[in-house]
Amino acid sequence: MGKKLSIMIPVFNMQQYLDECLQSLVGQNWEDAVEIIIVDDGSTDDSRKICQKYANKYSYISLYCKSNGGVASARNMALEHASGEYFYWIDPDDYIDDEFWDKIEPLLKMGYDFIFFDYAICFSNRNLECKFGNCDETINKEKLVHLFSDGVKMQSHLHTKILKKTWWEGIKFNENLSLCEDYDVLTKIVPRAERIFYLNDILYYYRQRSDSICHNISVYDMTSVYKL
Repeated sequence: MGKKLSIMIPVFNMQQYLDECLQSLVGQNWEDAVEIIIVDDGSTDDSRKICQKYANKYSYISLYCKSNGGVASARNMALEHASGEYFYWIDPDDYIDDEFWDKIEPLLKMGYDFIFFDYAICFSNRNLECKFGNCDETINKEKLVHLFSDGVKMQSHLHTKILKKTWWEGIKFNENLSLCEDYDVLTKIVPRAERIFYLNDILYYYRQRSDSICHNISVYDMTSVYKL
């Protein structure tokens, strides 16, 4: 029997955050419904060792290792091994809510193509809630395309979106990009979605790190949109 959801995590030198990320995953009540695919992209710290520890302990976690090639290449390797009906991406320095699966599973059973939800940006001294709306809502394709094109309320990152595997057919991450690879694939996936649902819940916690590639862009965009 196939898995309902494939969760994919590209990892490179994130030893200080991995335990919190992976603990948020193994604490979910998903039994045999989920597979977690970790791709270590040539880490030089203890990231691989930490990931291996979890893969050894939990049968639904698989670890694949490769030489360093960038996040896009790590994501492409994860896609090669994913078999779930739905795909979801997590960054290794972030974590998900304790009720993530309890909130998401009913929507997967209802057969939505495209599910998105709210998140919080975690600064060192506070969290900034990033909300799309005030209530659960079914979204039509035209509105989704408009929201994505506008780029304000519908952000282009993958960590707030669960997408049906069929919409990924023929799509790979551009390994020549070091930034905005999420946006690149979503421009191809968004027009394919038919049944779209917004879940009015914060289910993802995005850690704002000073050494992140997207740090300056993320802070500027979020403070202007959410009035930090």
